Amino acid sequence: MNDLSPSPPIRHDVHETTTCSVGSTSVWALDAQVAVSAAETAEAELSYSSECKSESKRKLAGAYYTPADVADHFWQIFFERRNIASSLSAQDLLEGAHFVEPSAGAGALFFSLIKGLINQGLSPQIVRLISADLVDINQQALEFIRDQIETLEQCWDIKFDRVRLIHGDFRSYEFPATDRFGVFFGNPPFVANQKGSSKWKNLYADFIERSLELSRKPAHLHFIVPLSIAFSRDYSALRSRLQRLNSEISISNYDNIPDTLFKSGKPKHTNTNKANSQRCSILSVAPAKTPRVYASALQRWSKGERTSLLSSVPTFYDVTDYRLDDQIPRPANQLIADYLRASFDEKRLGSLICGSSRYRLTIGSVARNYIGFRDELDGSSNVLGFGSEKDFLTALGVLSSRLFFDYWLTVGDGFHLTKSTIFNFPLAQHLEEELQRLQPEVLKMWKNRNRFQKEKLNNGRQTRSFDFSAVAPSLYVNRR
Repeated sequence: MNDLSPSPPIRHDVHETTTCSVGSTSVWALDAQVAVSAAETAEAELSYSSECKSESKRKLAGAYYTPADVADHFWQIFFERRNIASSLSAQDLLEGAHFVEPSAGAGALFFSLIKGLINQGLSPQIVRLISADLVDINQQALEFIRDQIETLEQCWDIKFDRVRLIHGDFRSYEFPATDRFGVFFGNPPFVANQKGSSKWKNLYADFIERSLELSRKPAHLHFIVPLSIAFSRDYSALRSRLQRLNSEISISNYDNIPDTLFKSGKPKHTNTNKANSQRCSILSVAPAKTPRVYASALQRWSKGERTSLLSSVPTFYDVTDYRLDDQIPRPANQLIADYLRASFDEKRLGSLICGSSRYRLTIGSVARNYIGFRDELDGSSNVLGFGSEKDFLTALGVLSSRLFFDYWLTVGDGFHLTKSTIFNFPLAQHLEEELQRLQPEVLKMWKNRNRFQKEKLNNGRQTRSFDFSAVAPSLYVNRR
């Protein structure tokens, strides 16, 4: 690997305690923000590593760099999950950590980290002591980072002499000889691996695994990754490895409609939703006395809500005791988290479903703001048969309820509604009793379904569905 910067030995003989006033902090933070913004501005050009600006080569490299507001949000979560809220705790981190960014890109995350440390009350004279390796396969990107570092050095009259810029593939990177603990962070490439080249389908998983291999215990990881890390069977072994660590795992989750994290991810698209259609998570692993797993809801927001969302830390729910399957769920709220934790050993909704029957429900195989029921078959819907009217109405009451919709948001991918998700819903005894009481109401709703009809043009074909969300029972009831 090619080191583009001087690499002096990592020193531990300097201990300074210089902090700064509020006024100077704001000035220094603005200086750092200039570097963060410059990195974002450079993204469109640096996304293309070839001279011919090949779109296909950019996609193959997974070169989608991080917007400035996402970078700031990223570190806000990092500091909050580690209780870093003062200059003393920030300095403890700085003096104990060796930061490693496997795919540094234009440097937005690194410069946002500098800004975050300044905002915690550290002066440039302290921040200059940061120990970091910034790795990337794009030499132009590293040269851009070097120029921005030199600008800050001139502005602040300091030297970042413990920051190395390393040109190469992170999978070949070796952690330096130091007694500091590693903090691995970044936005790794979201790109499919060639068949047979890795045990993982996507390169981001190789980066996570390599970070774990290099981590000095206790492990510190903080990465933007695809949402699939939370639920896909392809990454079940990776989740298992993470959960065996003596650590706290926090995962915040982000949908891609109506807005998405990577507003400038694909430079040639101007529509925000097309910028990078990937649903994302911010995965954070931190040392903990007691291992726990926390997760946020799958957050959705409009362009107008973007600033508010990204300037705050999401609510995290404790999902350590979740047992329905091997995923990390994304609880829509505390109520559904409590229900799933308490109901994992209850019978499943699938126990009511049988083969062909005159009692039949047809449900759309995709959802967004409601679960859609249909009268006609379209070749892509979920068709469920029931042996009795009682079971039909029980299932209809469940599937149209707010409880089930929140369950789908919690365990689904935010778009597809699969039969396995339907079949796996835990049907608690108290819920079944409540549905028995509500059967007349549910039957009336079904008979009047045409009142709740919605039509949508889908691939040139008019699709009709029924949206019962406004009238169906919520089913959030207390256990007896």
